[in-house]
Amino acid sequence: MILFEDAIKLIKENSFSLGVEEKEILDSCNFILAEDIFAKENHPSFDNSAVDGFAVKFCDLQNATRENPINLKIAFTIKAGDEENNILGNNSCGRIMTGAIIPNGTTAVVMKEKCEANTESVKFFSAVKEGENIRYTGDEIKKGEIVLKSGIEITPAVISLLATLGYEKINVFKKPKIAIITTGTELKEIREELQKGKIRNSNKYFLLSALKNMGVEISFQAHNVNDSKEEIYNALKNGIDNSDVTIITGGISVGDYDFIKDVLQDLNAEEIFCGVAIKPGKPTYFGKVKNKIVFGLPGNPVAVGVIFYEMVYPFLNILSGKNLSLKQSEAVITKSISKKTKRVELLRGHIEKINKEILVTPILKQGSHMLSGFANADCLIEFPLEKSALNEGEKVLIHFLPWNNI
Repeated sequence: MILFEDAIKLIKENSFSLGVEEKEILDSCNFILAEDIFAKENHPSFDNSAVDGFAVKFCDLQNATRENPINLKIAFTIKAGDEENNILGNNSCGRIMTGAIIPNGTTAVVMKEKCEANTESVKFFSAVKEGENIRYTGDEIKKGEIVLKSGIEITPAVISLLATLGYEKINVFKKPKIAIITTGTELKEIREELQKGKIRNSNKYFLLSALKNMGVEISFQAHNVNDSKEEIYNALKNGIDNSDVTIITGGISVGDYDFIKDVLQDLNAEEIFCGVAIKPGKPTYFGKVKNKIVFGLPGNPVAVGVIFYEMVYPFLNILSGKNLSLKQSEAVITKSISKKTKRVELLRGHIEKINKEILVTPILKQGSHMLSGFANADCLIEFPLEKSALNEGEKVLIHFLPWNNI
């Protein structure tokens, strides 16, 4: 059995890149950009109006006041998308729409709300600043400039910018293909009527939803696999053959019907560790078959959730091109708690922020089978291995679960 921090270190040391692939920008959301993006042209690519209003010359309105307004004749109208480049003469103005080309000779645009207009002329009540309400060529981005750096996550806002810059396809880091195997003769589906001794397969639904939320591809599934060495062998072999990472739940401990370790040996797996000084999740397995990774998680549903977010989640993120683990912070614990184990315990907690201080309260139902406690938690409280008690008012380390709202 190894220490929790050593397990995390080994997981990171055995991470790798799956390489790069080209994607259409609409298919790239939540992927990690694998190239620097350069501007192909200036943005804006032409001088244009920031508002609906009137194109004017600065000099024509220098003496305009509320008491002594200046009237200018409307010489033309220009809309967004018009290609004709009008010329603005002295003592005249041009009606202009947002995004339209700035006519030659224009030094400012006056918002329509700040003047009075009819079909032929406009009355102006104040002077203007040179350049007012004009977006100049290259104001935001210069041609040849790096606009997006490799390594950022692609969001809808990034996709919008890529479209603006004229990129239809980009290079992204590949995401891993995942196999999910849930074992246990006692497992039943949601729709099935429960008989005595049977339970519904919540691990299947946790893993499917957590992985879907990460945007990774689930390439193989086998659920409710009986505690049979032959069935587990077939499921594991197919999972490993069809994925980059296989996650299997149950059957990893030392019970008479826990066959996972035996099957992995039959598959010539290299065990990196099996057994971690942590609660919940002590019998966690991490290994590989050639260049394929295998995570063996306990069968208890809370242990599956905790180990997934502490170990599997950061590993899959690294494979996808981003070094992202659960965010951590200090918090003040609101209730004294104790433990007897010589392990790190990760307790489910609820966060409350008062002023600038984060308070955390341990949830009552902490059993590794008690999903109601996990479902109502928004963080994990790290109870250090060397401590036997955490006292009310003491500062503790918390790990934010992905759905926390602080």
